[in-house]
Amino acid sequence: LLLHKAQQDHVRHYLVHHQRPRMAETWWTQHRQHRPKGPMAVWVSSMSGQTKELSGFFPSSLLAHLRHAAADAFHVPFNACGLVHHADILQPEMDFKNLSDLGIEHGSQLCLVDS
Repeated sequence: LLLHKAQQDHVRHYLVHHQRPRMAETWWTQHRQHRPKGPMAVWVSSMSGQTKELSGFFPSSLLAHLRHAAADAFHVPFNACGLVHHADILQPEMDFKNLSDLGIEHGSQLCLVDS
């Protein structure tokens, strides 16, 4: 059982740190060109005070999708794009969770932390 748990942790670590940027880039490219835009929009503010509206999301969109959109909008690398919602730091390990599961909804305000 411990070996199985260790293997799961290893796979999760690999996905979080190696596959999530690629998955987010693929989604972003398709989203811009072919996908219908979702009804959700959120506001993201940088530490310098710049605020941008990011739209086109669904409640089922992944955090990685939002993170990629924020990275693109603020011209920061995906892996350096930290997000905070309320007082919660949205860790890279959360990138495969739905926005609705994280309490992010239409009109939510987030903070971009460029790490």
